[in-house]
Amino acid sequence: MEKNTKLNNMETTGKLPRTEVYRAIDGERAYQDAKWDTTNRRKPTEAYLTYMKSYLDEAFYEISHTAGDTGALDKLRKVVALGVACFEDNGVPLRNISATGKETFTITNGTN
Repeated sequence: MEKNTKLNNMETTGKLPRTEVYRAIDGERAYQDAKWDTTNRRKPTEAYLTYMKSYLDEAFYEISHTAGDTGALDKLRKVVALGVACFEDNGVPLRNISATGKETFTITNGTN
């Protein structure tokens, strides 16, 4: 996909299919893995949050200083992919709803 090209089928269905969204996130993760040294990449959650905040700040700048939302969405794709990388490195809490309707959380690190 060319830089600043946006997948969009809002005119026909009202929203982009989740499979296309995940494809964009997966593509960003592949880019990140190719860019970073992944042999000992594991970073703590706080490092990912710092990177994510930096890109969110850039997204806010883009949305307030440029026409359209493509630049902001470009930064947001990076933020979401960084969140995925954080989960890959540190595990992810799974949302569970008990029989009583109360939420519980289970942390998985990919080996559970």
